[in-house]
Amino acid sequence: MPTPGLVIADRYRLEARIDSGGMAQVWSAIDERDGSRVAVKILHPHLLDDAAFLERFRREAAAAARLRHPNIVAVHDTCSIPGLEAIVMEFVDGVSLRQRLDTAGVLEPIDVVEIGCRVADALGAAHAQGLVHRDVKPANILIADDQTVRLADFGIAKSDQQTEMTVAGSLVGTATYLSPEQVLGERTDGRSDLYSLGVVLYEAACGSPPFHAESPAATALVRLHQAPPPLSARRTALRPALCDVIMRCLERNPDDRYPDAAALRDALGSALTKTTGELPVVTLAKPTRSRAPRRTGGPAAAAASRRRPPRSKIGTATLAVLIASALAVITLLVVKAAQGTSASPPPTTAPRAELIPIAKVETFDPRPLGDGMENDSRVGSVIEGLPSSAWSTEAYNSQEFGTKRGVGLLLTLPRRSVVDRIEIDSPDVGWSVEISVLDTLPTGPPAQADATASATGINGSTALDTTGHPGTLVLVWITRLGNGRPRYNLAISAVRVMGRPAT
Repeated sequence: MPTPGLVIADRYRLEARIDSGGMAQVWSAIDERDGSRVAVKILHPHLLDDAAFLERFRREAAAAARLRHPNIVAVHDTCSIPGLEAIVMEFVDGVSLRQRLDTAGVLEPIDVVEIGCRVADALGAAHAQGLVHRDVKPANILIADDQTVRLADFGIAKSDQQTEMTVAGSLVGTATYLSPEQVLGERTDGRSDLYSLGVVLYEAACGSPPFHAESPAATALVRLHQAPPPLSARRTALRPALCDVIMRCLERNPDDRYPDAAALRDALGSALTKTTGELPVVTLAKPTRSRAPRRTGGPAAAAASRRRPPRSKIGTATLAVLIASALAVITLLVVKAAQGTSASPPPTTAPRAELIPIAKVETFDPRPLGDGMENDSRVGSVIEGLPSSAWSTEAYNSQEFGTKRGVGLLLTLPRRSVVDRIEIDSPDVGWSVEISVLDTLPTGPPAQADATASATGINGSTALDTTGHPGTLVLVWITRLGNGRPRYNLAISAVRVMGRPAT
């Protein structure tokens, strides 16, 4: 049995047991090579002779090691030695959502939305790798002390290329949060995880899950023949928009749920606006989305078609004007041709925007209100291209920074360039930013009127059109932090500059 002080693989010294479940114990440990703290998950000794459990445990390591995302607990190493199987993971200093709910009972709607968005981001990354988590529950959602959210424990994750690993007469997953297709032993895809996340958000919003019976098996089965009680009836103070999003996740037929994690995240972002009345809707930038495989046609396509909003009258009128203008131009060209006058050649197509390398990145926290630094040691993370590492602002008591106007990132380009677009990857909700493309370093906080592009109420990653503005510097000026209680910050895992060399 593991004991404090035991050194695994001549490297990881166990400190204290922090959790124990049906498959394994989790210990805090010190990596003696660099002194960092890690979490070590050790399979229970009596399961080492069980080939099915051992395969599932090893598959967790293989599956999770492929995933690199700010909202997924990172796997650093694996240990397989006689008498011991272990996975070495990132140590998250904080509590699980299970512990938070056991203490608080329910969460504020804004916190329900934020946790839902971040777990949806994590699931989207996993689904893009062909992995279905299959055990999304409050105990596997960790809330760090800095209020970042991580999804853990891919112990029963399944590749979409693998067959189901259910044991006869048993269920894989936790009964309260299982999707109907898991209960029936049918093939699962990413929409099964969205159902489980819906159960989690339902419980977080009203204090109890939608289904409860005398035994775990009965709890799992009841969802096959009963609809979940309306969330609005469980907590009448919730706004209908948020209730509708969560209830759609709990549809018995997968085709009636959101088609993928990105769609759920967008819906939650819109629900945040309608719930708080504070933030405008900003959808995720499409280039940074990861979409899980989905069926085409059938009920899902029909439902999506029915949900498509009607074309606006303004858009129709604009289209009519454009058509009329085009006809006028054609008529003019025909007349000129008849008069022997040649038409002007078509304009040259602008060069396609490409990724511009970033020669240098540094934080921007100008004095006198700032101190000239803002987590400088992590700033290189935004150009490393590794979503598992991220720079973040310092923690503040207010989303608007208090006495400061903001903080920023200053990007130096290798040469003067025409900047068409700035793409920013972030897991956070409710933040705002101004982009300035410059040739000289500003001496203080930039004026809002001088911004090349701006966006407010951003829900996650975004892309901002900078309209082909030339410059050698790009200032990413953060004017509002993401939602996070009790203190506020903003994490950025990547910034990309799209454009072309200036002529």
